[in-house]
Amino acid sequence: MMLTDVQVRGLVKREIIKAGSLRNLAKQWSVSPAYVSDVMLNRRLPGPAILKPLGLQRRIRRDYFATGKKG
Repeated sequence: MMLTDVQVRGLVKREIIKAGSLRNLAKQWSVSPAYVSDVMLNRRLPGPAILKPLGLQRRIRRDYFATGKKG
């Protein structure tokens, strides 16, 4: 199943609620609270330190669309 960045942030938000606070979650995941905050504010993409505890890994997909212009 592929998730969008928005969906991943939703999963992180759920984990923050379960942990009781963003700081508690950051401590559990051994990352800085600033990093979790940046991910939640869409300033940074979630990396392996956030994706792994969620059971996820990044997969990059490239789509190409014709614009109708040549050259």
